[in-house]
Amino acid sequence: MSQKRRTRRRFSPEQKVAILKRYEITGSVEPSPHGGGKPPKLTSEQREIVLELVEEDNDATLEQLCHRLEAKTGIKVSVPTMCRWLQRWGLTRKKKTLHASEAESERVQKLRKQYWTTIGEVKLSDLVFIEETGVNISEQLSVNSYQLSFSVG
Repeated sequence: MSQKRRTRRRFSPEQKVAILKRYEITGSVEPSPHGGGKPPKLTSEQREIVLELVEEDNDATLEQLCHRLEAKTGIKVSVPTMCRWLQRWGLTRKKKTLHASEAESERVQKLRKQYWTTIGEVKLSDLVFIEETGVNISEQLSVNSYQLSFSVG
């Protein structure tokens, strides 16, 4: 024969007093429904203003957006709050990666090919490599008719 286990919960004296008080007032020991929390700081009109600010300057920082919102509406919000709003609305604040628009042009491709052709003609024995961390101009040395100044140490 299986026995049903009873789950017992321990309550602090303060909890017991609160439960008895709730029972006296409502006739039930069930907890009250959730109060709903803090109302949103932005109205739908103000939300539209934030979205317009982002549209006007997509590269604006969160701090700049906060200042512009305050200037336009008088509502002061923190940078983390602005970040949460934009994330909630599906907007990211990643900056654009700079990329030269002409990098893939025919002219640049031709120059690139020309450069690598020229570099390919350079002999490795003609190259001089200098480790710069210990370079000093106190001594001079002549290498392949080039005058180099450096010192080790």
